[in-house]
Amino acid sequence: LRCEAIAVSATRPGNAKLANVEWTDADRVLGTRAMGSEETIAQVHPKKLVGALMAGAERLAGATFVKATARGLRLDDAGKVAGLEVDEGVLEADAVVVAMGPWTHA
Repeated sequence: LRCEAIAVSATRPGNAKLANVEWTDADRVLGTRAMGSEETIAQVHPKKLVGALMAGAERLAGATFVKATARGLRLDDAGKVAGLEVDEGVLEADAVVVAMGPWTHA
């Protein structure tokens, strides 16, 4: 296992592909550096990790997962979370977790 940091330029033109790096062109690479080894880094498969976390929450805490489009929070008179508004109605809850990844702007 090898993990490297790759610095790229958004303005430098490029069209030659870099081996094993599909998201940028070789001409745009400014430099690379090693980030660690198998002893110092860990990599996970996101879908498998989320599936395992969900299965554990269901088994150990009795969690229920609902696939729906969130439209907003339902707040009580004191301004505390009382549920989540979805297309099908309101899912009552005393807490809501926004888990959309590192790009979440919520």
